[in-house]
This record gives sequence, C-alpha cells and structure tokens, in this order.
Amino acid sequence: NSPLESEGDAVILSDIEAPFQHSEFINRVLDLADAWNIQDLHLDGDLLHYDSLSMWGSEWTEQQEDTKEMFLDIVKMLEEKQREQAVKKKKKKGVLTDTSYTGEMKAARQMFKSFGQFRNIYVALGNHDDRYLRTLNQAMTPSELLHQLDVQHDPRWKIAPYYYTLIHTESGTFRATHPRGAGKNTAIDLAIQYHQNIVMGHSHRWSVNRDPSGTYWAIQTGHCVDETRLAYVMQRSAKRDAHLNGATIIRDGYPFVLS
Repeated sequence: NSPLESEGDAVILSDIEAPFQHSEFINRVLDLADAWNIQDLHLDGDLLHYDSLSMWGSEWTEQQEDTKEMFLDIVKMLEEKQREQAVKKKKKKGVLTDTSYTGEMKAARQMFKSFGQFRNIYVALGNHDDRYLRTLNQAMTPSELLHQLDVQHDPRWKIAPYYYTLIHTESGTFRATHPRGAGKNTAIDLAIQYHQNIVMGHSHRWSVNRDPSGTYWAIQTGHCVDETRLAYVMQRSAKRDAHLNGATIIRDGYPFVLS
C-alpha cells in the first residue's frame, strides 16, 4: 500500500534494459559506490528490455543471425591462434547470440548478479517491465519480475507496485521515478507537483535543473543501456536531443549526477 523507501545515501540506476546494459559505465558507477560505501541501490525502472517480446524482436534477430554467420565464416579463414583471439574478443564485447526469450533472460540474470555489494536493492517499475504483462494479457503482481531475475529468495531485493521509490535525506526527500512523461521539463513539473527532489529515468536524457523556486532538484538521470545495441535506436532516425549514459548517487543529501 505504499512505495518503497530508504534513508541516507543511495545509488540510482535507471533504464538498464538488460541484457543490453552498458556494462562499462555501470561498473564505474559501482566502483564509486563501493569507494563511498553506499549500501542502498534504487533501480529506477526498465530493468529488462524484453527485446524478444517487442515489435522489433524478430527483425533484429534476423540481422543478428546474419552477423553471427558472417563472424563464423571469417573465423573459419583464420589460423587457430587468431581464431581463439577472435572468439575471446567477441565474448568480451558481450554479443547476445541467443536472441530467444530464454537466452535473453539467462544473460540478464547473469548481469544482475553484479549487484552483490549492496545491502538493499529497491525496484521501481518501468514501461519496459510492462511488456511481459501485456504479452500475457493478465494481471500479475510485481514480484513476478523478481522471479524472472531469479532473486525472489534474496531478502535484499524489494519490489512494490509503484513506478517510483523514495529516498529520505537530511536535505529532503528524493523521488526516484519512472514517470509517464519524458519531456524536457518533466522533472521540473514533477518537482513542482510533489514538492520533492526528482531523479527521473525513462527519458534517457541527462540534465540537472531546479524547480522555479530553486528549492528542489529536477534531475533527468540518463540511462544505463548501451543504445548502440538496440534495434529501435539504430534502425530508425529520430529528431530529438541525444540520449546519454548517466546515474545518480545521493551522498550526504547531495546528488552527484554521473555521466
């Protein structure tokens, strides 16, 4: 009956969209969080991409299969030593070769194991997390998402049927939210409406503002997905501001907005 809440310092990661996450960026955020001994992690929606359930899935899969065949043909022409190096390089880049739902979830579960350093992990829902529910076309509890990630028995993971979580600090409350809107001024509008500091995902934009009174932070925290691996980004041009990788760490009540 209420959103998830924490107190004190916290890391906020939004739009990871596993297994298409930007691992290098996320690892750098985790390193900083570890150095600062941050114990709470807030996942601000869109944990999973569900590419296999999207309208782009099959078309993108065909192109990935073509790429895979081309890679194998090239490998056959290499000497044994070069072949080993090529395969190692491919694995290091994290190319998703099994594009089925099962393959996508297996890769995603492996990624979320990297959050073992945190004492508490608070999960907010996002629009991508709705894809599974829309596909099944029936009501389900948010805890089903934890089952898909295979963390349902881990007490550190917490979820509620809300698209935001709250972080209480000595400088006021921060609302880590995945709102419906994704406009340039959405974070400012939410700060005005809720009288809270806003750290929002969903838009994939990176910006740091204040509300008109200068009282509340209005932050669009960017995203943690590697958009060069997403079909809807790479196959269609879009007239919009650039999307940027980003995350926010709340430390002593101050938001460090990383990029």
